[in-house]
This record gives sequence, structure tokens and C-alpha cells, in this order.
Amino acid sequence: MNAAAPSRTVTGLIFSVSADDAPEDIMEILIKFNPTSSILNARRMGNSNALQVRFDGTIIPYHLSYRCQPFRRRTEACIRCWRTGHQPDVCPIS
Repeated sequence: MNAAAPSRTVTGLIFSVSADDAPEDIMEILIKFNPTSSILNARRMGNSNALQVRFDGTIIPYHLSYRCQPFRRRTEACIRCWRTGHQPDVCPIS
């Protein structure tokens, strides 16, 4: 279970990270080469080559040895009732 992010944090995505690189190793590199950025954590997005990185503050650095883009969570949409916020397997209408 993931805890809710603190209100003064922002999340970014880093792409093209080798599957051989552990998030902890990438985070260590990011902290070493970006001492002015306050990096809280990094985690891999499933089996992809992308990492989700959480920063303290409200600004995502554009470049940190890797290009970093804002993370935007996809909105869930139910195909049963066409409302947002849930999926068909947990639809309140069924």
C-alpha cells in the first residue's frame, strides 16, 4: 500500500533507465550529481524503463543527469456506467 504524498512534494518521471539499474542506484547518482535538488525517493514504474521520482518542494527540475518530466496519473474510467474514479470490477451500479 502506498502512502499519500505530502502536500509539498512533486513527482516526476525519468525515462530510458536501464532495467539493470536499481532505483536505489539511480537515486544515489541523482543525489550525487544534483546536490541542490531535494530528492525523496525513486521507484520503477512496473517493468518499464521509467522511474517515478518524488521531490521535496513544488518544482520539478527539468534535467538531473536524466531528463525529468511531470508525472500525471491516468484517470480511471468505468466502461459500465461511464463515470470516472473507478473501474468496472468495482462499479457501484453493478
